[in-house]
Amino acid sequence: MKDVDAIYRFYNFFGGTIHKCKIRKSNWSQTWRWRMQGEKAFKALEKMINFLCLRRKEKFYVVKCDKASIERRKQDICQQAKSKDGNVGSTTSSC
Repeated sequence: MKDVDAIYRFYNFFGGTIHKCKIRKSNWSQTWRWRMQGEKAFKALEKMINFLCLRRKEKFYVVKCDKASIERRKQDICQQAKSKDGNVGSTTSSC
């Protein structure tokens, strides 16, 4: 994005990081990138969701469901490991 003011508005509101992109051709303008990841990114997208097009909303919900199912699977594995008799040869410290 060329508008560095808009990039800083996102940064000030949501956090994240700002990167100055490399100018690849001499006749191109300077561009900037705002980036966010992890749980903070999900929270930021939840605030923006009403302003996104249908295609991006669908992608967000697919990723959110995948993330939730991964967390459930991790909990199930931890529960199974804890319920084994004696926990011989296994560790539950990561759970």
